[in-house]
Amino acid sequence: MKSAKIKSASLCFQSKKLSSQVIVSGKDSERGGAPTPKDFDRFIPWLCLNFGAPRIVTVQRFDQEEYRPQTKRMSKARGKILKENSSKREMQSYGKQAKHASNYVNTDNKYAILMHTYYNPEGLLVEVAFINCSGEIPKGIIRAISTCLAFHPAFCRLTIRGGGLVKSVLYEIGKLLPYSNITDICLDSNHVVEGNYSVILENVSCLQTLSLRRCEIDDKVCKELANKLEYGAPASKSLVSLDLTSNIISDLGAEALGKMLRRNRMLLQLCLADNRLTDKGAFYIFNSICSFALSKDDVRDLKLRYLKYCFRKIKIHEQCEKEIVNRLKQESDKENRPHKSPKKTKNRRDAGASDFDKLTLMEQTAKMAKELINDFTDIFDNQNINIRRGRMYSIGNFKVCYLNLAYNNLSYFSVKKLNEVLKYQRTVNKPDKCKGLLKVVLDGNNIPKILRQANPNLKPRRISVMPQIRVPPELDVKSSTRTGLLASTDSVSSERVNAINVTMVYDNYNTLMEILITKVMDVPRALLRIISLLLPYYRNLTRITICKCGINMYSIYELSKVLYASTITEVCLDGSPVLGADYTMLLETTKLRYLSLSKCNIQDDTCKLIAVKLQNMCCAQNLLLLNLSTNRITDEGAKHISNALRTNRHLRYLNLSDNHITDCGAGQILDVLIEFPLTYEEMMGMRRRRFEYLKRRNELHEKYLAHIHNRPFDELSQFSRKSGQQKRKKTSLTTLRSKGSARRDKELTSSTDDEHIKTKAEMLTAEVLGPFEDPFHPKTIKRIEGYVYSVGNMTLAYLNLAYNNLSYMCIKKLLSVIKHQNNYKNKGLKTLLKWQHCDLNREVPYFFKLVVVR
Repeated sequence: MKSAKIKSASLCFQSKKLSSQVIVSGKDSERGGAPTPKDFDRFIPWLCLNFGAPRIVTVQRFDQEEYRPQTKRMSKARGKILKENSSKREMQSYGKQAKHASNYVNTDNKYAILMHTYYNPEGLLVEVAFINCSGEIPKGIIRAISTCLAFHPAFCRLTIRGGGLVKSVLYEIGKLLPYSNITDICLDSNHVVEGNYSVILENVSCLQTLSLRRCEIDDKVCKELANKLEYGAPASKSLVSLDLTSNIISDLGAEALGKMLRRNRMLLQLCLADNRLTDKGAFYIFNSICSFALSKDDVRDLKLRYLKYCFRKIKIHEQCEKEIVNRLKQESDKENRPHKSPKKTKNRRDAGASDFDKLTLMEQTAKMAKELINDFTDIFDNQNINIRRGRMYSIGNFKVCYLNLAYNNLSYFSVKKLNEVLKYQRTVNKPDKCKGLLKVVLDGNNIPKILRQANPNLKPRRISVMPQIRVPPELDVKSSTRTGLLASTDSVSSERVNAINVTMVYDNYNTLMEILITKVMDVPRALLRIISLLLPYYRNLTRITICKCGINMYSIYELSKVLYASTITEVCLDGSPVLGADYTMLLETTKLRYLSLSKCNIQDDTCKLIAVKLQNMCCAQNLLLLNLSTNRITDEGAKHISNALRTNRHLRYLNLSDNHITDCGAGQILDVLIEFPLTYEEMMGMRRRRFEYLKRRNELHEKYLAHIHNRPFDELSQFSRKSGQQKRKKTSLTTLRSKGSARRDKELTSSTDDEHIKTKAEMLTAEVLGPFEDPFHPKTIKRIEGYVYSVGNMTLAYLNLAYNNLSYMCIKKLLSVIKHQNNYKNKGLKTLLKWQHCDLNREVPYFFKLVVVR
């Protein structure tokens, strides 16, 4: 009979028909009815089963033991806090309830949803958890939980970890929070495609902790969450901890969080570990923690909030005044009425009332209003701002005390900025109940091991940066002969510790040409500083090579400073990878001609930064050779390089061999080598550059024209002019000329002088400004059917795409490129590939072999 009733219940569940009929087993009828919401473990499965929930719910209960302080004699097993319900002792204590609850559900069903419930030692429900659900959690279960909230006031934590979360469940959780005492929500390892996690933060609630680890949250979702935590939003008044660890948040999301921290004064903990933040994103967060200038919007909002406070204070003041006036009228009416004189008993209340009556009406109103409304407090009030040079500055966010930025792409610059923030927070007078940063986690980032400036509390000690060389004490250089000196240097070299071998390459004239550093585990920063000090004495040094070495951002930064103050034009960093390195610092100078970054683990994001510097009108537009072989560049990186080649007309050598480029990426590069249509932005840029050139040319021409016209001619022109005048005087004595012929000679001489001045001004302008050079020069563009086409990049002479994932389609595209560039003599790839002796009518595989061999 019992099995028949359970089977009928499962049939009702499968049909998914809502019914008001309550299915009760024999034991329920004996006990007098269905389970109540107070019996949470039995009520939720019963409610989901009888009201058509899509899936069966099973409950597993855990009881928390009372806290016992651990001692040396106490074992680990005795100190456990949680204990599973399956033990025999607990089964005996509430075995009747567990047995009764199993009558409504089928625990052997693999499609059932397992719900964990946790009870404190007093037997009150404190947490509900769904862990590793195999499918989607129906929103009806959350609705069923919401019906029990009034009967379980200690319920404070909701956990959905490892799957099962959908957008409808998030919406139901958002509706549930305003009517509950839930303070902690954990949604780790739940990826919702719609990304509507911000629904949880829309309404006023008691939520204090929100964990969204491993949810694949991007910048768009991060901006939505940051907007819900802005000052004045409901969630900004309660949320204390936000965990966004192991997501895909980049600098754009960090910018939104930094703007939120400018105003939010409730958030204490922020975890952004294992994301895609760089120094730029970290700066957005650090700038909000230290002093920052208020924007126009901040000042306007501050004034609006102060006006609202003033209006509210005036309104309360008026209400208090009316209340006091009414009270005085009532007291005067009572005094006028005849009444029996009571006994004179003076108590504390009468004494307070008499003192209150002695005050004037305005004083009474002000005293009552002050009790109802406090003084104006704001995030940008007088205690939290400073005025410098007529501008308002906030002292910063001192509420954030824990910040986790571990396992991101941070470098030395972020640590330097953090050091400035810590120094600032240590010197400024902090507001009440604000401690500032207490803990910052930077593990797993590309930062040096020794950063003494990041911790100001440590005592200053001397740090050895260069490798130490131990010299034996018996060595005496003055008294030693040449043989003795050689023997002593051998003994010194035999006892070197971590010595660095630096190779100097000289030419036939004993001139230093190259510095070579190879196979060094850690290249010290001081070594590059020493090299920079020697550069002024070696003006013929043109190449520096750091191959197969361990370098960091210090080395890149020092190397960029070396390039500024030297004649070095070639840099080779083959086999010296830097995690999250910003190689664009090397491309900030126009001196660099050759750059080799082979085997440096360069990915698409780094390739994008390099490609931006290669575009026209950028610093690295004069680069001739770029070697990016044996890296991790995909089609996305090839796309960025093709965008740079659209406007770059200096790069002649490009090596992209041994990468992860397919036909799509190679096709985008080859499309730039033939005719391609110009975009609207490129056309506007071409016109703007041409207009600027013409404007500058006219300005220079007018300048030189006025300068030459006002100043006297040079010695040669003055001598020729005087000689002509003398000849005219002599001829005037011998021959008689008419006045008309004299006027004609004057006009001719004046016209020749004007032409001479104009030609000289044009020559000076052309010499200073030069001809108009542009990647889309009128000689290199065509107009076809109303569209503007470029003839393609004819500057690139060598392209290496070996050892990539290319196929026949790429070879076919390459053949069309070579046919197109054949129309332009001594330009394009044909000058190096030498395909002109090949028969293009033959099969493509044979042509490909011929090109590779040559």
